Amino acid sequence: MRNLVILAMVVIGLQSCVAYYEEPSYNNFGSDGRDGRAYFKLNWGEQEPVYVDAGNVVPYNFRWDTFYRTSAGTYTVYYEYEFRRHGRWYIQAYEVDINVFQYRGEQGGRNYNGRNGEDVYFELMLYPDGYIDYTHAVLRAAEVQTPDAKGRILIGMKEEIKDDVKVELKYYAYPEREK
Repeated sequence: MRNLVILAMVVIGLQSCVAYYEEPSYNNFGSDGRDGRAYFKLNWGEQEPVYVDAGNVVPYNFRWDTFYRTSAGTYTVYYEYEFRRHGRWYIQAYEVDINVFQYRGEQGGRNYNGRNGEDVYFELMLYPDGYIDYTHAVLRAAEVQTPDAKGRILIGMKEEIKDDVKVELKYYAYPEREK
């Protein structure tokens, strides 16, 4: 009888050691990829502007030629140059409307994790004569030369479609004013 009890305990013990196996589930959804990050920097060519309001696309106390992480959206960068003509000082002001975008992360699927969106780097060069140099686009001449409600004159636009995303920049000049 004692042998029977020991045999029963061994059989029960061995059954408890059997690994539990579960069939893989095909209803598992992977995680979505994170959105890409957007970075922006300002630079100047020929001459540094005397005043810059970066419109929160970069910090107030930014450094030239330094990338800063920013958010997607439309920003307005305002800047001024001083120049001398016929013994008088004048100010020429410009505004640039910039559309900053981010690439979306890919959506996850059944047993699939979505890919992360690519990071995007923007650079805006500021020139005293209103010359436009924007790294993500090609210059297109402005069609309208009449002042808008703010008194600005559209002097140039750039746009490019890249991976089904449109990048757009509008460049405005204010009438020069005496200092």
